[in-house]
Amino acid sequence: MNYRYLLFDFDDTLLDFKKTEEDAFHNAMKRAGIEDKPGYLERYSAINHKKWMQLNEGLLTKQEVLITRFEDFFGEIGAKVNPEEFQKIYAQALSEPVHYVEGVTEVLSELCKDHELYIVTNGIKKVQEPRFSRCDFKDYIKKVYVSEEIGYEKPTKEYFDIVFADIPGFNKEEALIIGDTLSSDIRGGNNAGIATCWFNPNQKPHNGIDHVDYEIRNLQELLDILN
Repeated sequence: MNYRYLLFDFDDTLLDFKKTEEDAFHNAMKRAGIEDKPGYLERYSAINHKKWMQLNEGLLTKQEVLITRFEDFFGEIGAKVNPEEFQKIYAQALSEPVHYVEGVTEVLSELCKDHELYIVTNGIKKVQEPRFSRCDFKDYIKKVYVSEEIGYEKPTKEYFDIVFADIPGFNKEEALIIGDTLSSDIRGGNNAGIATCWFNPNQKPHNGIDHVDYEIRNLQELLDILN
């Protein structure tokens, strides 16, 4: 199939979010003057992941995710910290580092010759925009669609309806979404009626729910699929 429109998730598909999160967490804790003990990052990361999965399932709003993740984390470690204030510090720290997924710039530079590349992300605008502006592949991307601006989150059909309506001449049959998360990227593609490619470098087991058209372990494999 000739896919003209390629819709990429941002974090953990084009950029390495694990490294970004690690930098941001340690920097935010330092800036807030909070003792950063061994194991704190891992505990926060687990809580954060659970909250974003609940967002994908429609159980939490994004604002609830951003605040309750720190309420829960600081509650667990017994620290009296204002979660709203810490979220501001963390968001700034999160907007600063850029860590690439292996091979991303080379792959996107090749794909943009024959395809239109877009980013579809559930991230926060003030976090995603500064990071994207520093990416060396930014000129290969036609547009970034942040859910905060759209008004809906992946995997809702409404999110993709707005994205599709904005892309000139868009045709669902010529579109492919590439992302690492089954419950937002792949399910979003299923809900929107477009083909899906699961970026699964760690070989996570399939959930048995969401339909995957292609599965890749590195971005280089996209070139084989699309050629």
